[in-house]
Amino acid sequence: MFRSKGFTIAFCFLSVLILALAAIFCYLIFGRGSNALIEEYKEIANRTETETETEPVSDTEPSTTESDTETEPEPSTEETEPTVNTAEDYTIRALYSYEPHTYPVAGEDIPERGVLTIIKSGDAGEGLVFHKKPAFDHEKTPGNQTIYSGTFNITDKVYIIDHDRPYVMYKTEDEYYVTGSTTYVTYESGSEPIVTPNKKKVTTYGMSENEGIVITVFYEDGNHVVFSVFNYIDGRTEPVLENVIAKYQDNGTARFEYHNKDGVNYGGVLNFESITDSDVYSYRVQLVLDSAIEFGIGERNDIVLHNN
Repeated sequence: MFRSKGFTIAFCFLSVLILALAAIFCYLIFGRGSNALIEEYKEIANRTETETETEPVSDTEPSTTESDTETEPEPSTEETEPTVNTAEDYTIRALYSYEPHTYPVAGEDIPERGVLTIIKSGDAGEGLVFHKKPAFDHEKTPGNQTIYSGTFNITDKVYIIDHDRPYVMYKTEDEYYVTGSTTYVTYESGSEPIVTPNKKKVTTYGMSENEGIVITVFYEDGNHVVFSVFNYIDGRTEPVLENVIAKYQDNGTARFEYHNKDGVNYGGVLNFESITDSDVYSYRVQLVLDSAIEFGIGERNDIVLHNN
């Protein structure tokens, strides 16, 4: 087919241009220019990401305020008052260990240094139970041990209440509690008592009198006295103030605390006096109360009774 000279020149020019462009493209993809192309791509991508991160928030986008955020309430600083047993708060009773007190109370360890020795290992040789807690719980209670003989260093004593009356237990150096019954153990104190102990004090006072009141002393060791006070009418006893622990003072009196029916704690004194001029009595006890106690015969705050 016949073509003009101008057409031939244009065709040649386009062919050369196409070949040049193809060469450049190959150079960029497969040659040294590929790195430049990749770097330029990374730069464009980074610039786009930066612009996205710094893009300002629209004024119409909702913002989070303090009122929108759910927060936990602050703990109350208001003190919670302890629950009060109203019936207990208006009775005549000894103080509890969790109440403020000056003198010892039942269930509380009282410092006592000495040595305890087993002299009888139970009624039938079954051994004595050394309790992990100050209580006559079962021998198989976790922590308890049964021991048949030995001598033990004592660090404390405690008066526990069992079947409504007090019993003494001694605490060993390895923190076990064992009965203080003289049927099974002997105890030798490691220090001088405040007053000289006297077994004649451990008895009931007032049974042969017409006062309508009796006092029973359960324990007395020259440092402490444990006692209870009863109404005594028609040969029957009725508890009024039970299981009180009094501590001897240097002047020989034994001081204690108690809770009266008005809901207030008071102090009292127990005094013992030896009687030498009587064929009937050998001791008398005087109970002096800071606040009168109501007995079956009426209110009294000073009571004198004799042993039987």
